[in-house]
Amino acid sequence: IVRGQHTDDETLVTLFDLALRLGKTPILVKDSPGFLVNRLLGAYLNEACLVAAAGVQWTSLDAWARRFGLPMGPFRLLDEVGFDVAGEVGRTLGKAFSYLHQSPLLEDVASGGLLGRKGGKGFYLYRDAKESGPNREVSPMVNLEADRPATEADWRRLLLIMVNEAGRCLEQGVVPTPEDIDTGMVFGTGFPPFLGGLCRWADSQGLNRVRQELRELEGMLGERFVPCHFLNSHERFYA
Repeated sequence: IVRGQHTDDETLVTLFDLALRLGKTPILVKDSPGFLVNRLLGAYLNEACLVAAAGVQWTSLDAWARRFGLPMGPFRLLDEVGFDVAGEVGRTLGKAFSYLHQSPLLEDVASGGLLGRKGGKGFYLYRDAKESGPNREVSPMVNLEADRPATEADWRRLLLIMVNEAGRCLEQGVVPTPEDIDTGMVFGTGFPPFLGGLCRWADSQGLNRVRQELRELEGMLGERFVPCHFLNSHERFYA
């Protein structure tokens, strides 16, 4: 539920009550680009495209995501969203947060007429609305015979960029608490409930380790991995 500049408390209470009566789990967010879930997912999906375009087998990144406990990997998710929609979201977030270093991969695959699942072809092929295997002609920028399979470090890179964005969302008041982030990630993206959510997962890793890994990635990949102020000033997401 988005709180606009002129939204009063009575309106918020009414909307929360309606959401609960519909069987939903509402969270309150500030009016900002991508709000919460799309902002975190946008960074994650963009980073997955950057990893794949650098020569990592995209199917192996999807495999890492499933082993982690997600219902599907980033490229299967991009097919579900649709390349046209995902591309527009990516452009919007790229303008708002220039440090994200937008990947050209989605533009590349979309220029070939691919839409994802709704068009029958994306990173995967679809027959009768069901996935029927990887699309070997998805893009000249990625292929199934890429230089190497994804490593744990590649997969953690996707998680860490989301953790950094989660910290920025708290800094900027997009949501008031890490509980809101975890609720949004579990119910909105299928983040493994047994891990407690993105912030709980980061706490389980130790924010010292998270900061160290982010600084190493910053040295290799630049500004988007600079640990945000929240991560630099806290030892845990949860007090």
